[in-house]
Amino acid sequence: MKFFYDNFDSRDVCGLYTLGHFFTIFLFALTMATALYFSRKVTDKQIKKLHWTAAVVITLLEGLKITFRIIKGHPVGDWIPLYYCSLFIYAIWLSLCKVKFLSRMGYAYMCLGGVGGSLFFSLYPSTSLAIYPLWHPSVWYSFLYHWTMFYMGVLFLWKGKYVPKSIDGLYYFLFIVAVCIPSFFINEVTGSNCMFLHDPFKLPILDGLLQFSRWAYIAVVVFAQSVALFWASYFLDYRIRKRRQKKWAEAPAEEVFDEEEIPLKTA
Repeated sequence: MKFFYDNFDSRDVCGLYTLGHFFTIFLFALTMATALYFSRKVTDKQIKKLHWTAAVVITLLEGLKITFRIIKGHPVGDWIPLYYCSLFIYAIWLSLCKVKFLSRMGYAYMCLGGVGGSLFFSLYPSTSLAIYPLWHPSVWYSFLYHWTMFYMGVLFLWKGKYVPKSIDGLYYFLFIVAVCIPSFFINEVTGSNCMFLHDPFKLPILDGLLQFSRWAYIAVVVFAQSVALFWASYFLDYRIRKRRQKKWAEAPAEEVFDEEEIPLKTA
């Protein structure tokens, strides 16, 4: 296990915007495009089955990762699932709830925040490729995890499983803040960096703000995760849906659309 997991030094780390990183970006895009292409005719029943399967598999894999890191004696910050992308685990189960606002809370994260977060990770994997070699199991688990986040969110939006509404911004905000509050206290006690509230972790653009004011840094990070990311994704999705509706409305009456071209209802 040491050969496959721990036997490397700083010279072996892949790093960001290296050939290895560009390879993972290409692989992410290629496999995602292929998966979405073959998902064109997916049915509601298949989506529901996929939803449950993803929830169970991702939860089990995350549980194994956490267990492994605890056994290896990693610090709390390396295994506690209280980072922005970790919330996918909770959101995918919330979205399966029968309680409407909890379900929409989960979908809001998966389809808006989660899609944006997974895309950002693929372009700037500071918690993966900046720490480990390209061959490291943690790198490929992160790849699979964030790939699933992106695929599920896009699939639900594309097939109309979830149509964003403005009220979801409130549900999403409450979800993120409910995680940020305990994260802050855990960071204070353990020195961890849950929800990146302690430091920007290899994101230099925020280093200056942290040095200027710790509280200003925390406020910006909470705002970015609980408000900005949702609304940026919301308006992007809104524009895409409007374009699809316009294309459908302007098409000749006799034209037959593929399933993926049928417009989604407005929020």
